[in-house]
Amino acid sequence: HRPSPPLLLRLLREPWPGLFTAMERIIELQEEYFATDLDIGDHMLSWSEGEVVAYFESGGLSTPADTVSVAPSFSEVQSSADARTVRSMDDARDELLAEDEPADGGAHALGIDEEPALEDAMLDGLMASVPVTTRTLPSSDEACRQQQPAPAHPPPADPLTAYSVKELKEALRRAGVDASSFTEKSELVAAVARLPPASGGAAAAAPPAAAAAPPSEKGRRAVVKAQDIKKNADRCFGDRDYPKAELKYSKCIELLSAPEIASEADVAELRGALLSNRSACRAHLNRHGDALADGRAALAARPGWARAHSRIGFALFSLRRHAEARDAYEAGLAANPANADLQQGLASVLKELGATAGASPAAAAAKQRGNAAFAAGDNEAALSAYTEAIALAPHDEALYSNRSAANARLGRWPAALEDGKRAISLRPGWGKAYSRAGLAALSGGDEEGAYWYFANGLRREPQSPELAKGREGAIAALCSASTARHKRRLERAAMDASRPPARIFAVSDVHYDHPGAHEWGRSLSGELYRDDAIILAGDIGDTYDAVRLCLRQFRRCFRRVFYVPGNHDMWIRPKGQHSDEPARFADSVAKLLALWQLCDELAVDTGPAQLSTAAAVLPLESWYTHHFDHFDPRPGTVKFDKHCVWPMGYDGACRFMLRLNETKLAIPLRGDVITCSHFLPRQELPIPKMHEMAKGVGTVELDRQLRSAGSKLHIFGHTHINSIVEYDGVRYMQNALGYGIAPGQKLTVVHDKGLFREYLA
Repeated sequence: HRPSPPLLLRLLREPWPGLFTAMERIIELQEEYFATDLDIGDHMLSWSEGEVVAYFESGGLSTPADTVSVAPSFSEVQSSADARTVRSMDDARDELLAEDEPADGGAHALGIDEEPALEDAMLDGLMASVPVTTRTLPSSDEACRQQQPAPAHPPPADPLTAYSVKELKEALRRAGVDASSFTEKSELVAAVARLPPASGGAAAAAPPAAAAAPPSEKGRRAVVKAQDIKKNADRCFGDRDYPKAELKYSKCIELLSAPEIASEADVAELRGALLSNRSACRAHLNRHGDALADGRAALAARPGWARAHSRIGFALFSLRRHAEARDAYEAGLAANPANADLQQGLASVLKELGATAGASPAAAAAKQRGNAAFAAGDNEAALSAYTEAIALAPHDEALYSNRSAANARLGRWPAALEDGKRAISLRPGWGKAYSRAGLAALSGGDEEGAYWYFANGLRREPQSPELAKGREGAIAALCSASTARHKRRLERAAMDASRPPARIFAVSDVHYDHPGAHEWGRSLSGELYRDDAIILAGDIGDTYDAVRLCLRQFRRCFRRVFYVPGNHDMWIRPKGQHSDEPARFADSVAKLLALWQLCDELAVDTGPAQLSTAAAVLPLESWYTHHFDHFDPRPGTVKFDKHCVWPMGYDGACRFMLRLNETKLAIPLRGDVITCSHFLPRQELPIPKMHEMAKGVGTVELDRQLRSAGSKLHIFGHTHINSIVEYDGVRYMQNALGYGIAPGQKLTVVHDKGLFREYLA
């Protein structure tokens, strides 16, 4: 636990042991009141114990009026280059930005009207058939009164609970009892209560044992706490934050499993609703196997419940286990014959069964022959049988998937890709179809297309090892010198080699979506720079559309435009923030590939080029690593660039970017080589004096790469600290324009008439 700066005066007044004793007490109260889902901080040290208890009992809603948190708002965090940072609390959950999958025919047919007012959280789109179930529950006070009649006199408080964990352990130690196996304070209290009455010796030092509190007291508290957390979970579900909602529902279910719960019957309805809601979250996350398990558990808690049958039926439907889904819906209708959800679910399953090979005996027979031939290795016979089955059942996506596999075995990659794409169009949420298409694209030489299929398939089935392995293969292929992109870069690298030397400009951090930048860009002369080149060293826009507008404007003015992406360019902003990018890009690698394709369309260079016999430009991809902080190279607590989604993690992203540079470095260049990147290549370069900023600005491996290319000048950005310094024969320059470009702002020339120069034009 690190004391924050506002506590320095308090630390001068109060000794360290007292401070940490207070924090230990807060942690004990947090555990005692089932509030481990709430955050605690240094600002709570100034609260009274009653205020801390009220905070925990209210689910974090009750705080002292004069308390001001010292932590910055999480919503203010933008990037490592902005002067706003915060410690990460729920990184993995907050990073998930994927939208719902497109509704396919069968799943869309499961849609129903909204549930009655008893339901707290609603499903939409694909999951409209299974709205989240909740019952209108009594208030916290009412829940306590309903579960146990109010005693005539309040039960006496157990004095043992007033002791700290440390004191209880000390009492057991003096009594000769090993306390190392206890993990909960309640276990320590029970152990001390079982000690013999103090009659001298070691037991005399133990806290006096008293009659244990009624076992239902803590159980009632657990139920009330579960109800409070459930309300927060329902809000997360309504905000489509399904991972966080799932975690909160899981916490509620854990609380209701506590041994202090007096009777399972008392919480059966609440437990069933929680399991049903968690099943809905998992269905949204395309974890249909887990959703099925929760649906069955909900049915066990509330036998005959229509909603539980609906959860089970939908999960089976999504797993393509149509016959079992039909049985689940029929079982639900046997107990609830008038339930509209179950009726519509059954109708959708029957419709889907009618569209597959199972509806046609001839198609089913052809499919069986194809499967047998495929298993025997007779791929031509399998291909013929699957083609026959498709003619009889043209809407069965499994037949196209099987034929894609047969074509793949025969090395017919275009045909395999077409069948995979057809299977996706028939069932957009099926991971196997994406796997078929991804394999065909990768084997056919389209690495970038293959990555799209594998990454989007993982959005549908995030736990698929087949798709994860395919994505890793596509990432490795992207770094190969045999890609079509590398071949195109080789062609562009020499196209201006014989031209006379021209001016080379360099800027970074244009931030084209900020006020003033768009107007400034449109004011640039279309004639003044027509023979020149410009380097854009990243952070030109937060969104794909902003990057497109910026690149297009510079391309209208300059003969050659060189671009490397920055962290802002890699963001995938949440839906609604002037962005539909969560639906467009599976992750930041997918966005990087889309930006490369945009550069192809606009004739913007992302690879090296010989601009004359006197000068060449080499763009280098880059990301940052915590190892860049030479004072403390350990991972930090600050979460930079929360809108980036890297499948390989942040350090993995740094290594991935460096690997992408290897093929560029193999292209020979001559004359004055000017390299560029967004992030910093040397630790000596100036960075903002902000907490842990050094962990989010660069990597020293980049300096080794630029020196291996013979660079004499390196252009970088990110930190918004414009400077030019020289280390070991290489000059390092930053020309960041920053947020809000002033009208008339001129550009910096770095090379002119075959010589290094620095002036504005």
